[in-house]
Amino acid sequence: MKFEATEQQIKEIAIKAITHSKALGLGVFEALSEIDIKPEDIKLDEYGLALDYVKGRCVNLFIRRGMPEGSWHIDNIADPKYQTWVCRYGSNETLVSSVLEDGKTNNCGNTIDDYAGEAILDRYVDPEEFNTDCYTDC
Repeated sequence: MKFEATEQQIKEIAIKAITHSKALGLGVFEALSEIDIKPEDIKLDEYGLALDYVKGRCVNLFIRRGMPEGSWHIDNIADPKYQTWVCRYGSNETLVSSVLEDGKTNNCGNTIDDYAGEAILDRYVDPEEFNTDCYTDC
């Protein structure tokens, strides 16, 4: 997925992913029930953003810088087994759009078109039975 954003918007995307991620494995010992992450806490480097586990939460969000300046890439397909924020947003596109499109979030009320092209549909959702409820397996 390729998109254009400012560094501030990338930090906002990261904050949403962290906030809606869950602890996995031994992360439960480090995870806090409430998490307070601010934009200045998010560090971008010359390659972009790399978040694996943050305070025990399984985020697994890697956004790399592209060319021209201001373009960004997410190469992997969002998977709730490794990116627990997927239970809230459903896909990389929805997570990114929640920041870039005036703060709109799916709030577990997407239409199937919101997931077009995402392989996650094939693995987790039967298109004929898709509704606006959250994934039950998250």
